Amino acid sequence: MDKTYLGRRLAEFSPGIASQPITKVELLDENGDVVGVSGSDTGRTLTALNPDGTNAMAAAILKKVSGYKHIGYEGSSALLDPAVELGDAVTVDGFYLPLIALDVTFDPMLAPDISAPDADEIDDEYPYKSPTQRQIERNMAKARSLITKTSEEIMLKVEGIDGRVTSLSTSIDGIEANISSLDGSITNIKADINGLRTTVSGKIDGSTAQSMIDQSIDKITLSVSSSSSGTTFEILSNGVVVDSTGSIDLHVDAVNIDGTLTASEIEGDTITVRNDNGRRCGYIYTEYASTADYKMTLESKAMELNATSGNLYLSGNNGRSALNFDYDFIDCRGDFAPNADNRYNLGAPNFVWSTIYCSTNELNGSDRNIKNSIEALPEKYVRMFELIESKRYKLNSGTSGRYHTGFIAQEVKAAMQKCGITSQEFAGWAAAKLDDGSETYFLRYSEFIPILWAKVREQEARIRRLEASA
Repeated sequence: MDKTYLGRRLAEFSPGIASQPITKVELLDENGDVVGVSGSDTGRTLTALNPDGTNAMAAAILKKVSGYKHIGYEGSSALLDPAVELGDAVTVDGFYLPLIALDVTFDPMLAPDISAPDADEIDDEYPYKSPTQRQIERNMAKARSLITKTSEEIMLKVEGIDGRVTSLSTSIDGIEANISSLDGSITNIKADINGLRTTVSGKIDGSTAQSMIDQSIDKITLSVSSSSSGTTFEILSNGVVVDSTGSIDLHVDAVNIDGTLTASEIEGDTITVRNDNGRRCGYIYTEYASTADYKMTLESKAMELNATSGNLYLSGNNGRSALNFDYDFIDCRGDFAPNADNRYNLGAPNFVWSTIYCSTNELNGSDRNIKNSIEALPEKYVRMFELIESKRYKLNSGTSGRYHTGFIAQEVKAAMQKCGITSQEFAGWAAAKLDDGSETYFLRYSEFIPILWAKVREQEARIRRLEASA
């Protein structure tokens, strides 16, 4: 045994409690009988097997080891020669210690952690057993083995005293191996011309359970079953079949499917939709909703809902309100309104409604509380009215050929200019730019009613004056 002086060349050193000193030596024969002894029972006894031992031998050994105390220890990052081996001795901080354990970290320093168990650990884990005791234990551990040979089969069988049985059978039909235990657990491996099958069966919490791997020329089957549930996984040349009474959990970073995924139900916080090139092009996910606990959101740069052979329905509030998109109309089953007051338009300059049908006249907000800058109508509005000529006309986009009555927006604009009225002063006239940069003009006919009303009142006053002077 080599000796190494380590001193304090380690990061940490923690010595254990020293054992009692060796005060006695016993030499035993094969039967465990003492054939040589020396010393007293005041300390620890060193026992060794030596059938030819004598008292003189025991005394000579005791002279060498008398007073020796075992000390367990732990040391970290010891600066040892890499050639040091287990069983060597080291001198650390005045202690002469055996090197029982080395824990090496392969870093630039190669400074291992060193240790030795305390005396009580040695006694617990490695107690002394006499040769007789060890022989008895070997005899008890012996198993019964059997080899049977017939013209059709060769059987190898081993039985243990604890109830375990292992058998191996080979015949013209194939090979079969079995391992069984007293509690009913069985492992079976069978190979024949048809394939290979491995089966493990037993009980879990009192219920029968079994797992099986069956490999044949056309498929591989994996199955796990119990008295209440089961899962079967089949790999075929044309696909994979999974049959389970429970759920299938995949804990992976990603699952790539090159083909069609068919399912009666798909669950997930977020479903990502990809195009043929694998690019993310849409998402289906859930989030908080102001009118319910959650909502489902479909997100993409563009979206089309297409019902190829029937109508498209959008319903909410448990079906009490809905939109029905027919091939030539939209059926609204509820009030149709914007989500903000006086902010959005119905139609656009180059996308106007052809005809609006309603059972009552439109309602315009006229409450004093929604208006400001209220004043009497200036006289120039009445003069503008006198300059506007009523017309009849046909629409270029019309299909009936019928005449309509109204005003021409350009003529209204000319009358406004003659009377010094800007478009800011009269909202009955409006212009909008089209996509090609040109302008188109609109009239709000309801804005002309107050001017007509002022004109009628003016004429009524004139009539009353004429009647009074007659």
